Amino acid sequence: MIRRSFVSSLAALLLLLIAPQAARAAEPAAAKPAKGKPGAEQVRFERLLERSTRERFAANPSLATYLGVHDFDTQLENTSKASVEAQAAAMRRALDELGTIDKAKLDADGRIDYDLFASDLKGRLFRATEVKEWEKDPGAYGYGWSIDNLIARNFAPPKTRLRAVIARLRQVPRQFDNGRANVKNPAELLARFSAEDLEGLVAYLDNDVPHAFPTVKDKALWKEYDAAKLEAQKATRAYVKWIREDLLPNAHGTYVLGEDAFRKRLLYEEMIDLPIDSLLSIGMRELYRLEARYEDAAARVAPG
Repeated sequence: MIRRSFVSSLAALLLLLIAPQAARAAEPAAAKPAKGKPGAEQVRFERLLERSTRERFAANPSLATYLGVHDFDTQLENTSKASVEAQAAAMRRALDELGTIDKAKLDADGRIDYDLFASDLKGRLFRATEVKEWEKDPGAYGYGWSIDNLIARNFAPPKTRLRAVIARLRQVPRQFDNGRANVKNPAELLARFSAEDLEGLVAYLDNDVPHAFPTVKDKALWKEYDAAKLEAQKATRAYVKWIREDLLPNAHGTYVLGEDAFRKRLLYEEMIDLPIDSLLSIGMRELYRLEARYEDAAARVAPG
């Protein structure tokens, strides 16, 4: 069972959820505090938390890799409309089940986790069903982060990680098909930036990925990589062409959230419920304070 307090951030919540047994095994036996048997509500909550997080990682393999969970390293996101709707349904079920758990019967850590988990679920559900970035940002279907998570850290032997790179590259055409089917009327700025950003992946696959595996000498494996790379590059070029020729001429959407959506994101993602005017006042005060410090530093570093 999960026995953690995640007070720093929702990212910490996700990071610590998946491998509690391994973390506890690494603790010296003498350092483990004696604890009584958790109550029924505590057990229900921890099982829900673990199951829901596992579902999230299965639907977001790149996030799992980034957070050190390597059960899904050979998978790439499948951001089809049906998949997004299935994830939203799973979040609603989790929220419904969470609502049946008596928070007052949880331990101190559990009560903190309860609030964080509820806020995280509401935030992700809001983004999936109301903000709908998957319909507005063609760059959301890129795969650079997915590959970089596999090459930037030595969490497994190089050949194992290269095989995972190959597996993910083979799924790139499917993900771009999802983008073509889903994205409608993005903001022009987002469309232009996405095309430029995705175009850079072609050279990234030619240069950065091979340089990350200098010790891999398996010619057959590199042949597999080259084949997967060429298909991914072909799909990338075609998607960029589609953005520029088909999407951009009709890109009249906006990236502006609006006050209501902005307030909800602040509430769900940061647990901030201050009025917008108060936030703006705080931000402007900080801006002026820091500008004065920048000017002072610049005058000392390079007078005049």
